[in-house]
Amino acid sequence: MSFKLGDPLDLERMAKTGYRYILMDTCFVVKEIDSLARLCDPSFIKSSGRVPSLCDFTLREFRSLSGSGGKEAAIMNKIVRERSFGMGHIWRKYQRMIDSGGVVITIDTGVSSRAETNRLIHELDRGYRRLILSRYSGHRSRGNPYDLALAAVAILLASSGVKSGVATTDRRLLELARELGGECGLDMEVWSRPWL
Repeated sequence: MSFKLGDPLDLERMAKTGYRYILMDTCFVVKEIDSLARLCDPSFIKSSGRVPSLCDFTLREFRSLSGSGGKEAAIMNKIVRERSFGMGHIWRKYQRMIDSGGVVITIDTGVSSRAETNRLIHELDRGYRRLILSRYSGHRSRGNPYDLALAAVAILLASSGVKSGVATTDRRLLELARELGGECGLDMEVWSRPWL
Protein backbone atom coordinates (compact mmCIF):
# COMPACT_ATOMS: atom_id res chain seq x y z
CA MET A 1 0.00 0.00 0.00
CA SER A 2 1.24 3.49 -0.71
CA PHE A 3 0.27 7.06 0.03
CA LYS A 4 1.15 10.19 -1.92
CA LEU A 5 2.79 12.91 0.19
CA GLY A 6 1.33 15.78 -1.86
CA ASP A 7 -2.25 14.48 -1.82
CA PRO A 8 -4.36 16.03 0.97
CA LEU A 9 -6.83 13.12 0.77
CA ASP A 10 -4.06 10.56 1.34
CA LEU A 11 -2.71 12.58 4.28
CA GLU A 12 -6.20 12.75 5.75
CA ARG A 13 -6.64 8.99 5.33
CA MET A 14 -3.30 8.39 7.05
CA ALA A 15 -4.24 10.65 9.96
CA LYS A 16 -7.64 8.97 10.40
CA THR A 17 -6.13 5.49 10.79
CA GLY A 18 -4.72 6.44 14.17
CA TYR A 19 -1.52 4.55 13.38
CA ARG A 20 1.94 6.05 13.67
CA TYR A 21 3.96 5.83 10.44
CA ILE A 22 7.61 5.13 11.25
CA LEU A 23 9.87 6.25 8.38
CA MET A 24 12.85 3.91 8.19
CA ASP A 25 16.07 4.84 6.44
CA THR A 26 18.17 2.36 4.46
CA CYS A 27 20.76 1.86 7.22
CA PHE A 28 18.03 0.95 9.72
CA VAL A 29 16.45 -1.57 7.33
CA VAL A 30 19.80 -3.18 6.57
CA LYS A 31 20.94 -3.33 10.19
CA GLU A 32 17.59 -4.54 11.55
CA ILE A 33 16.55 -6.87 8.70
CA ASP A 34 16.16 -9.78 11.13
CA SER A 35 13.66 -7.81 13.26
CA LEU A 36 11.77 -6.40 10.28
CA ALA A 37 9.56 -9.48 9.80
CA ARG A 38 8.16 -9.00 13.31
CA LEU A 39 7.76 -5.22 12.91
CA CYS A 40 5.89 -5.74 9.62
CA ASP A 41 3.59 -8.49 10.91
CA PRO A 42 -0.03 -7.23 10.65
CA SER A 43 -0.94 -8.43 14.16
CA PHE A 44 2.13 -6.70 15.65
CA ILE A 45 1.27 -3.50 13.75
CA LYS A 46 -2.24 -3.61 15.18
CA SER A 47 -1.02 -4.12 18.76
CA SER A 48 1.85 -1.59 18.60
CA GLY A 49 0.00 1.06 16.58
CA ARG A 50 3.14 1.60 14.49
CA VAL A 51 3.40 0.97 10.76
CA PRO A 52 6.85 0.47 9.19
CA SER A 53 7.12 2.89 6.27
CA LEU A 54 9.60 3.57 3.50
CA CYS A 55 9.78 6.67 1.37
CA ASP A 56 10.02 5.95 -2.35
CA PHE A 57 13.59 7.29 -2.43
CA THR A 58 14.62 4.99 0.46
CA LEU A 59 13.16 1.98 -1.31
CA ARG A 60 14.99 2.90 -4.53
CA GLU A 61 18.27 3.38 -2.65
CA PHE A 62 17.85 0.05 -0.85
CA ARG A 63 17.00 -1.78 -4.08
CA SER A 64 19.90 -0.22 -5.99
CA LEU A 65 22.40 -1.16 -3.28
CA SER A 66 21.34 -4.80 -3.42
CA GLY A 67 22.77 -5.17 -6.89
CA SER A 68 25.63 -2.74 -6.52
CA GLY A 69 29.24 -3.52 -5.93
CA GLY A 70 30.14 0.15 -5.61
CA LYS A 71 31.04 2.49 -2.80
CA GLU A 72 27.52 2.65 -1.33
CA ALA A 73 27.24 -1.14 -1.13
CA ALA A 74 30.63 -1.26 0.59
CA ILE A 75 29.36 1.20 3.20
CA MET A 76 26.23 -0.88 3.78
CA ASN A 77 28.29 -4.06 3.98
CA LYS A 78 30.27 -2.40 6.79
CA ILE A 79 27.00 -2.02 8.69
CA VAL A 80 26.39 -5.75 8.42
CA ARG A 81 30.05 -6.78 8.61
CA GLU A 82 29.34 -9.39 11.27
CA ARG A 83 27.27 -11.27 8.72
CA SER A 84 28.73 -13.44 6.01
CA PHE A 85 26.40 -12.21 3.26
CA GLY A 86 25.95 -9.01 1.31
CA MET A 87 23.24 -6.59 0.27
CA GLY A 88 21.72 -8.94 -2.32
CA HIS A 89 20.90 -11.42 0.44
CA ILE A 90 19.32 -8.67 2.57
CA TRP A 91 17.18 -7.47 -0.36
CA ARG A 92 15.95 -11.03 -1.02
CA LYS A 93 15.13 -11.44 2.67
CA TYR A 94 13.13 -8.20 2.55
CA GLN A 95 11.28 -9.37 -0.57
CA ARG A 96 10.42 -12.74 1.03
CA MET A 97 9.06 -10.91 4.08
CA ILE A 98 6.81 -8.74 1.88
CA ASP A 99 5.73 -11.74 -0.22
CA SER A 100 4.72 -13.62 2.92
CA GLY A 101 2.32 -10.88 4.03
CA GLY A 102 4.56 -8.36 5.78
CA VAL A 103 3.22 -4.80 5.68
CA VAL A 104 5.42 -1.85 4.73
CA ILE A 105 3.75 1.37 3.66
CA THR A 106 5.39 3.31 0.84
CA ILE A 107 5.23 7.12 0.90
CA ASP A 108 5.39 8.48 -2.65
CA THR A 109 7.33 11.75 -2.43
CA GLY A 110 8.54 12.15 -6.00
CA VAL A 111 12.08 12.79 -4.70
CA SER A 112 14.78 11.27 -6.87
CA SER A 113 17.41 14.00 -7.06
CA ARG A 114 19.09 16.70 -4.99
CA ALA A 115 16.95 19.36 -6.72
CA GLU A 116 13.76 17.56 -5.70
CA THR A 117 15.10 17.21 -2.13
CA ASN A 118 15.67 20.97 -2.09
CA ARG A 119 12.13 21.52 -3.38
CA LEU A 120 10.75 19.32 -0.60
CA ILE A 121 12.76 21.18 2.06
CA HIS A 122 11.53 24.54 0.72
CA GLU A 123 7.92 23.38 1.28
CA LEU A 124 8.62 23.44 5.03
CA ASP A 125 8.03 26.36 7.34
CA ARG A 126 11.08 28.58 7.54
CA GLY A 127 11.97 27.52 11.11
CA TYR A 128 12.04 23.82 10.21
CA ARG A 129 13.98 24.53 7.04
CA ARG A 130 16.63 26.47 8.98
CA LEU A 131 16.84 23.73 11.61
CA ILE A 132 17.42 20.97 9.05
CA LEU A 133 20.01 22.90 7.09
CA SER A 134 21.85 24.08 10.22
CA ARG A 135 22.12 20.52 11.57
CA TYR A 136 23.65 19.28 8.33
CA SER A 137 25.70 22.34 7.42
CA GLY A 138 29.32 21.43 6.78
CA HIS A 139 28.84 17.71 7.43
CA ARG A 140 29.68 14.97 5.00
CA SER A 141 26.22 13.44 5.38
CA ARG A 142 24.77 16.59 3.88
CA GLY A 143 26.00 14.98 0.68
CA ASN A 144 23.27 12.35 1.15
CA PRO A 145 20.09 14.17 0.15
CA TYR A 146 17.99 11.25 1.39
CA ASP A 147 18.70 12.05 5.05
CA LEU A 148 17.48 15.60 4.49
CA ALA A 149 14.48 14.38 2.49
CA LEU A 150 13.53 11.84 5.19
CA ALA A 151 13.55 14.57 7.84
CA ALA A 152 11.46 16.83 5.58
CA VAL A 153 8.89 14.07 4.96
CA ALA A 154 8.60 13.36 8.70
CA ILE A 155 8.00 17.08 9.34
CA LEU A 156 5.43 17.35 6.54
CA LEU A 157 3.54 14.32 7.86
CA ALA A 158 3.56 15.56 11.47
CA SER A 159 2.56 19.06 10.37
CA SER A 160 -0.40 17.56 8.50
CA GLY A 161 -1.74 15.79 11.58
CA VAL A 162 -0.27 12.38 10.73
CA LYS A 163 1.44 10.67 13.65
CA SER A 164 4.94 9.99 12.43
CA GLY A 165 8.32 8.73 13.53
CA VAL A 166 11.84 8.18 12.29
CA ALA A 167 13.86 4.97 12.58
CA THR A 168 17.53 5.42 11.76
CA THR A 169 21.01 4.54 12.92
CA ASP A 170 22.40 7.85 11.63
CA ARG A 171 23.47 10.00 14.60
CA ARG A 172 22.72 13.38 13.01
CA LEU A 173 19.30 12.31 11.81
CA LEU A 174 18.51 10.87 15.27
CA GLU A 175 19.50 14.15 16.95
CA LEU A 176 17.46 16.20 14.49
CA ALA A 177 14.38 13.98 14.87
CA ARG A 178 14.65 14.12 18.68
CA GLU A 179 14.80 17.91 18.52
CA LEU A 180 11.79 18.03 16.20
CA GLY A 181 9.80 15.78 18.54
CA GLY A 182 11.00 17.53 21.69
CA GLU A 183 11.73 21.25 21.49
CA CYS A 184 9.72 21.81 18.30
CA GLY A 185 6.73 19.90 19.67
CA LEU A 186 5.95 17.78 16.61
CA ASP A 187 4.13 14.48 17.23
CA MET A 188 7.12 12.38 16.26
CA GLU A 189 8.77 9.29 17.73
CA VAL A 190 12.43 8.49 17.25
CA TRP A 191 13.84 4.95 17.09
CA SER A 192 17.44 3.82 16.77
CA ARG A 193 16.43 0.20 17.49
CA PRO A 194 13.33 -1.84 16.62
CA TRP A 195 10.19 -1.01 18.60
CA LEU A 196 9.65 -4.59 19.75
